[in-house]
Amino acid sequence: MKGGGLGGRVTFHVSAFAMDGVFQFADAPAQAPVVHLGGPLQITFYGQAPTLRLGRSTDLVLAVGTPGIGPGAFAMIGYQDTIPESAKPSAQITLPPAKPGAAPVKENFEIKHRC
Repeated sequence: MKGGGLGGRVTFHVSAFAMDGVFQFADAPAQAPVVHLGGPLQITFYGQAPTLRLGRSTDLVLAVGTPGIGPGAFAMIGYQDTIPESAKPSAQITLPPAKPGAAPVKENFEIKHRC
């Protein structure tokens, strides 16, 4: 994989927080968080999951990266010059049924815009 870093390197960013909590240093090495750079990639929400409501639009703020060990240890890749502009991921969203016994509502969305 090539990225936008020096010499085509992929850049990584670790935020102060992720979906599973706030990144914190530990008092001892055995409790220290572990950040994986270059591991298997996944897509997750950046920060926190949005509140979704049927019939209303919502921005999904996503990050691509590798989960680590411990809260906040998600290593995001710098997607500029790493993930092609032509890549259009999709999201399948399942909303719980409005009434007990009804089927959940499932919809697929193509993610067309990125920041």
